[in-house]
Amino acid sequence: MHPDLQDILVRMDEEEVANLKDALAILTRLEKVEIARVKAILKLVGVLVGIWRVIKWSVASFLGGLAAVSLAGDQLLKIWGWVSKIISSAIRLPG
Repeated sequence: MHPDLQDILVRMDEEEVANLKDALAILTRLEKVEIARVKAILKLVGVLVGIWRVIKWSVASFLGGLAAVSLAGDQLLKIWGWVSKIISSAIRLPG
């Protein structure tokens, strides 16, 4: 047995030992088909978590891009306002 595993087993309290015994009893009662089903379910959960992460980051990226475009639009409007004021004041100057 691995020394780290021995250390963990030595430090376990009675409640943790009872939980470990229950878990081992459940695992030993499972048939191969049930184990295959559990593995398939865990893989499905992993895939769903991966899809959720992709969707979450896609939405976050979209919202970040939308915020950047919105801020850039505000800045462009300010710059256009300055340019139009300069042009209009230049046109009004007596020639």
